[in-house]
Amino acid sequence: MFQVTEVSEGGMRMIVNNFNSMYKGLSIKGILNLNDEDQVEIEGAVLRFDQGEVIVQLRKGPTFKIMVEQQRHIKTKYPVFFAKLRERITLAQSIQ
Repeated sequence: MFQVTEVSEGGMRMIVNNFNSMYKGLSIKGILNLNDEDQVEIEGAVLRFDQGEVIVQLRKGPTFKIMVEQQRHIKTKYPVFFAKLRERITLAQSIQ
């Protein structure tokens, strides 16, 4: 079982403590638990490694519809999350 830090229709990032058994191109297959109820079958391959995370390019995974539903779920359950994200983006744009 791995902790997923980011997910989209085409890929995901997951934390892996030991890369020794993984390599670029390795096939990955499993179930992604999205929230309390939803699960999605995933299939893909390791694309690269980045600072303790494995980036997987998905051949099969969440659809755009599922991603929008998950964003709506997060926005409803954790309204402060998106507000803080907007603040960070606004701040970053003002610095540039």
